[in-house]
Amino acid sequence: MPTLLIPPVLRPFTNGLDRVEVAATTVDQAVGALEERFPEAGTRLRQAVARRYVIMSIDGQDVRDHGGGQAALSPTQELHLLWAVAGG
Repeated sequence: MPTLLIPPVLRPFTNGLDRVEVAATTVDQAVGALEERFPEAGTRLRQAVARRYVIMSIDGQDVRDHGGGQAALSPTQELHLLWAVAGG
């Protein structure tokens, strides 16, 4: 199964897990599976994506360049959730 790599900001909502395996073949399905298992983490991830606070990548490739939510995931791939860092 593909694995989502959970950033520190979401770990309080995944019982501290830094990786979550999901039954999914696309990015959208992976996010849905996360939301089903950890509703608050999924909701916060969707809000962050909508506000462009997070970039998702597969094998170092931005999913926005490969079909967005419809980007394919193989069973051995990892979906990285890269959270934006604010500062000044």
